[in-house]
Formats: sequence, structure tokens, C-alpha cells
Amino acid sequence: MKRRLLVLGIGVLGSFLLGEIALRLIRHELFSHSNLILRDLKKSPTNRSSRQDPELGWILPWGGKKIDRNLVHHPWGIKDYRLSFTSTERGFRSTPNVWNNLLDETKPILTLGDSFTFGGEVNDEESWPTHLQALVKNKVMNGGVSLYGLDQSFIRLQRYLEKHKPHTVILSVIRENIARTSQKKRRASITGVWVDRPYFVKNGQSLELINTPVPQQEMQPSLGPIRTLLGRSHLFDLIFSQLAFNYWYGIHWGEKLPEAYLTGEDPSEISCLILKEIAALSKKHSFKPVVLGQYYWQNPLGKFKTEPLTQRVLQCAQELNLVTLDLEPELKALAESSPDEYNTLYFPGAHMTNRGNAWVAQKLAQVLK
Repeated sequence: MKRRLLVLGIGVLGSFLLGEIALRLIRHELFSHSNLILRDLKKSPTNRSSRQDPELGWILPWGGKKIDRNLVHHPWGIKDYRLSFTSTERGFRSTPNVWNNLLDETKPILTLGDSFTFGGEVNDEESWPTHLQALVKNKVMNGGVSLYGLDQSFIRLQRYLEKHKPHTVILSVIRENIARTSQKKRRASITGVWVDRPYFVKNGQSLELINTPVPQQEMQPSLGPIRTLLGRSHLFDLIFSQLAFNYWYGIHWGEKLPEAYLTGEDPSEISCLILKEIAALSKKHSFKPVVLGQYYWQNPLGKFKTEPLTQRVLQCAQELNLVTLDLEPELKALAESSPDEYNTLYFPGAHMTNRGNAWVAQKLAQVLK
């Protein structure tokens, strides 16, 4: 019995070693000793598509850099970083003029928000700010940054008003960036570590900015002893990246925020006060504010659920007489009448596709006219 177990153990170990050598030869890394997880994460949004900032927490890199975004896995576990974006010298996402239109730069449009403004999961020319630029023939600056709250978008607006003097400011409102206004910390990306962020608390009927300048800290994720050891193996990397991708890369979708990281403020109240401040700024700096209500994908075969948090903030915008575009009614009608068409607007459970972003831009263009 012991002899059989010994033979079996030697066979398993030999098979592992042969598989490891075969993968290293396929990847042309026979003598590599690097941790494959950390190597991938260095190319991820945590380390490449943002840099720390003492005023905003994190911002896009400056200087016209082209950054690879998404981890895509093929059979054999070979990584392909297919999606990319380009940051401009001003720290915005590029809005390429693919049709070579004559753009009016005297009345620039500034768009603000999180990944739904930035264009999560699509390339530069597929974001709704780029589509909007092509439709209205005005220069559009894409100021969306992944995982921003409305508070960070508001701080960014204050930061760039004098320099860029926008004619129109479009603020994307979505449940997630409203909720972030009640958070002291945030993961810098889905694979990142907890980082500090600026936030507001109520002081009577006004806002008080807290945690600024934002403490700067190490962005390197901690893998723990198991992934630190096994991450050097190409065979284990292949197995876990295919069978347990979230665990292997430390992705934290749906993670509950620790109580210590919450401000205790009502995010809808903070967001409404932010809109009040933006309304005041619009009169002082002579720009037209537009509030856009956006939404994540919902399963069109189920009951379409309204989002109370977003609706409360959009109601505040209307009470302040801000131009407001709520996409929910049309999205709901489309999901109920034509689920297949609705699904073309989104990646399943996630951001909008190129077609979805073009649809948003068309709705905005009608409002701006």
C-alpha cells in the first residue's frame, strides 16, 4: 500500500513538473522566477491607469500615455491586455476626433463622473463623451475617473473651472458614485488596496471637506503566503486564473465596506448639497450644468428595479432647476419591450457597450440642442 502511494505521489509530482516545464516553454519563460500575479497587477488599473493625488485621492496619469486596461484570458492562460485608453496632457481621457469634424473649442463641454463617464470596458473612441463630441461638434473633455464619488467629481470641477472655462458641465449620477460620498476609503481598483479619499461631512446646511490633503500610501497589493508562493508557478497560475479568477487576483466585487471606513453621513443628503454648490458655481462661472442619471445593466427578463438613491438625487437636481436627463424610463421601457435590444446597450452585469454609449450621447445631444 505504501509503495503504491509512493509511486502515485512520484507520478503526480512528475506530471506537475512536466506540465510546469511545458507551460514555461510555451510562454518562453523557462527560467522565470517572477510572481505572475504581481506582474499582471502591475499592468492592471491599480498601478497603471491611476496615480495618487493629494487633492483627489487618485487621478489619471498625465502626458498622453496609452494604458492597457483589462485582463483577458485565453486557453493556456496567456494574458492579452486588449482594451486601452489614452490620457491627455491635462489628465483627461482622450476623446479622439475620429471623423475629423471642425470642433468648436470656444464652448468646451466638461463631463464628470466615474467609470460610466470614463467608459469602462470600451476604448477611447467608444465612450459617450467621444460620441457626444462627434454629434454636437463641440470639444468635449472626458473627466470621468473610475471609482470616483460625486464628491471627487465636484472637487475636480472646482480644480479645473478657471483653467478650462467650460461652457457646459455634464455630471453623471449613478447609484455607486452617490454611495461613495459616504466612504472614507476605497479600493483604488477592483484588485487594489484600500486607499484614502477626500470626503464631505455636513456642517449645518453646508459642506466641510475632510481628509485633505489625502495621505499617500503604498499601492502594492498584499497577496498573502499562499498566493505569494504559488504565484511563481505557471501551472498554478493557469489553473487558478481559469477556475478561481476572483480569488487569484484578489477581486472584491460586492464587498461590504468596513464600518470604520464609513463617514456616517447620508449619501443622498451630501450629494444634494454638492448639487447645490454646483448650481451656485454655475452662476459665478457662467456654465450650464446638466445632471445625467445613468444605470448599471439589469436582467431584462426579470422585473426592472428602480434605484431610489439615484432618483432622490435627480429630484434634488430638478428642485434646483438644473437640466436633468434621467435615462431610467427609456431603459425600463426598452428592457420590457425588447430585451434583446436592451442587452446590446450593456456588457452583462456591467458597463455600457459602444452602442450603449452612443445611445447615451444621442439623448444628451437632444437635450443640449
